[in-house]
Amino acid sequence: MKSSISALICLCLLSCNESNSKIKKVSLSPKPADSNYKIIQTVKPIIKKPKLPEILTDIDGNKYKTVNIGGQTWMAENLRVTRYRNGDSIEYNRLKDWEENTIQYYYVERKKDEGYWFYADNDKNTDSLFGKLYNWYAINDSRNIAPNGWHVPNATDYLRLMKYMIDKYGSLKGETIMANSILWYNHVIGGDYNNTGFSAIPVGTHNDHTAIFWTSTLFDTRFGAYYFSVDWRGEIGENIHGDLSYQRTDSPTSCRLIKN
Repeated sequence: MKSSISALICLCLLSCNESNSKIKKVSLSPKPADSNYKIIQTVKPIIKKPKLPEILTDIDGNKYKTVNIGGQTWMAENLRVTRYRNGDSIEYNRLKDWEENTIQYYYVERKKDEGYWFYADNDKNTDSLFGKLYNWYAINDSRNIAPNGWHVPNATDYLRLMKYMIDKYGSLKGETIMANSILWYNHVIGGDYNNTGFSAIPVGTHNDHTAIFWTSTLFDTRFGAYYFSVDWRGEIGENIHGDLSYQRTDSPTSCRLIKN
């Protein structure tokens, strides 16, 4: 009887040893990567936020949208400031107008070459849409009408803009800088309007037919200063070659600024 019990105990111990030999040890430390062991690494995607256009603020606190066109950073709205950079006020004046060939022209009496600003149509309610108009003496004053880091574009700045348009679109397509707006005479919705984001609107010297912007470049003390323009037909400048024209320095005209 005792020998039978002893044999049974030996058999059980032998069975336990065989079972233990089949048990794999579990390690809490990470295993090296191989064909049977994969390490899954979670990588957070890098999301680049689009760079927002710069907002320009003038000395009066007016804020303006800007746009980059061919490496140049332009205001996308017309200037509305009433003070120079040093805080001196630009004198306000009322427009004097007369009509010729159904197109309304605005002029003021020259007074010692002083700078003035004006409301379009002598109506302050037009300010947020059209901006203010200035004579050339205001935009060319040594006290600077532009905030730090900006300036009134010279003729070369506008010629560079036109070169970009030719390189980009194959010609001087005025629609690409014209706001898609019913403010334009005989406006037709669609096409290539405002592809550049410049958002030119007709106001000032030529009413709803043409958008005109001062340059800081004087043509002649007798005949005036250069300006950049686009008319309702999409024509830029004085002729098909896009030559800049000039006008009297006392002509109330829109102004854009460009970043230095």
